[in-house]
Amino acid sequence: MQVAFISILICFCIEISQLYQADWILEIRRTKLGGLILGFGFLWRDLICYLIGGMAGFGLERLLLNSSKSS
Repeated sequence: MQVAFISILICFCIEISQLYQADWILEIRRTKLGGLILGFGFLWRDLICYLIGGMAGFGLERLLLNSSKSS
């Protein structure tokens, strides 16, 4: 549960950081790696997707762990 929360929190922080448009961070975003990590534009729907993906990953992990324990 803690890993899922931390991963969703990191995704939210990266997405919200896209609202910050200072020159130095825009230069980082113009690089290939910087653009892949930091992204370019804030979208509310991305936050929903991160939340759904994090919960789905958590649920899948629980399902797999429970099925391996019962085997």
